[in-house]
Amino acid sequence: MGEDEAWSACVALADDAVRRERGLGDGRYRRERLLRHRERGVSPATGEALVRMLIVLGVRAVAREGGAEGERALLVGAERALGGRPAHELFAALRATGADRARADALRLLLYSGSALTWERLVAEARQVIRRAVVERPR
Repeated sequence: MGEDEAWSACVALADDAVRRERGLGDGRYRRERLLRHRERGVSPATGEALVRMLIVLGVRAVAREGGAEGERALLVGAERALGGRPAHELFAALRATGADRARADALRLLLYSGSALTWERLVAEARQVIRRAVVERPR
C-alpha cells in the first residue's frame, strides 16, 4: 500500500471512531465535548475537526511502525501514542492535503505558539473519543 492510500485508510478509521463515539449515549458525549470547546474559547466545529485530526495522526503514527494488526489495535495504539509520544513524532507521518493539511497546520500552531494548554485539552478529548469508540466497538 502506498503512502497516500495508507493515509486515507487512517483517515477512514479515525472518521469511523468519531462517528461511533458520536452515537453513544444518544450523543451526550459529543454535546458535552462541544460545550467544553465553547467554554475554552474554541469554536465547536474547529475543535471537532482538530480532535479528528489528532486521531488521524495517532493512527498513522502507529500504522507506520507496523505490528498493530486490525482496527482495534490501531485505535488502542493511537490512544497511547497521543498520550505518550512527543508531538513531533505524530506530525512525522503527515500526508494530508487540503482541509486536513490546514487542520494539521493549526494543530502545529497551537503546539508551538504557546497554546500548549489548548493542545493538551484537544489531545485529552481525542483520547477520550478513541477510548469510547474502542469500548463500544464489536470485537
